[in-house]
Amino acid sequence: MLDGQRARKADFSSTREALAPLRAAGSARRAVGMRNYFKSYESVAFFGITAPAVRRIARDVARARRTSWEVGTAVAFCDAMLRHAQLEAKSVGMLVLGRWKRDYPRWLLGTARGWLAGGRCATWA
Repeated sequence: MLDGQRARKADFSSTREALAPLRAAGSARRAVGMRNYFKSYESVAFFGITAPAVRRIARDVARARRTSWEVGTAVAFCDAMLRHAQLEAKSVGMLVLGRWKRDYPRWLLGTARGWLAGGRCATWA
């Protein structure tokens, strides 16, 4: 769970800005192939995007917000992205948050534990 006093709410346009290219670049055929790496009982969803494309989208989002966001806003963005089922959306959230790694506050550990306990990162290989 996010610390409400420390994490600012990420604007919804940044989440849409990250999801739009993920959806656009997705390939149903590639998503099926990616799904084959997991057990049949595992609940994992994909857009079907290559790792370099995911990293590029995360880099673009982070660069566009670097001067206007503080680490708390990046945490809120990551939290919003982790709510999506697709592994690529979760990855973008984590990669964007990683751009603020030098500014990580102590309370982020508790937030990350909440993500793990809540199953938001349970689909990672």
